[in-house]
Amino acid sequence: MRGKALVVAGIMGLALLASGVLPVAGQEATLRYAVKFVCGDPGPQGVPDVQLPLTNGRYHTVINVHNPSLNSPVGFAKKVAVASASPYEGAQRPGPMTPFFRAELQANQAFEIDCPEIAQVTALPISGGNYIEGFVVIMSPRELDVVAVYTARARGDNQISTLHVLPVTGRPQREAE
Repeated sequence: MRGKALVVAGIMGLALLASGVLPVAGQEATLRYAVKFVCGDPGPQGVPDVQLPLTNGRYHTVINVHNPSLNSPVGFAKKVAVASASPYEGAQRPGPMTPFFRAELQANQAFEIDCPEIAQVTALPISGGNYIEGFVVIMSPRELDVVAVYTARARGDNQISTLHVLPVTGRPQREAE
């Protein structure tokens, strides 16, 4: 199984290299943005919090991505790595991972990655007592502005209970990693 995963990772790396998302030798390092997300409702009504991966409530994440260049478009890749999802199976059980999807922003453009998109690309539900949590990973040859917006509310309430905005810093992705 591990050998198969290494082959798939190698193929993905070659695809990203060919698409221009990953650098070739001598080019600027690729930046990796790993953005935490939480989407949905972690459990059925009446289940105690101690039996759930998250406190009862509704969670939603929106990730805003902006190309700060005034002149140049930027192409990059994004994927979703699920850490946990309904039904909760317990800690330290890796979830599914999507392939990388190509994305592009023109100079000074922005877009969002939201919970409905994450649910769609992972084919995992986020309503009716279901949730997904993990990371959206963005690989870019140039610096981006990446900000995560987290909201949560009590079940049955239509008012936002909490809002948190968190800028995400890109880190260099080395070939050996």
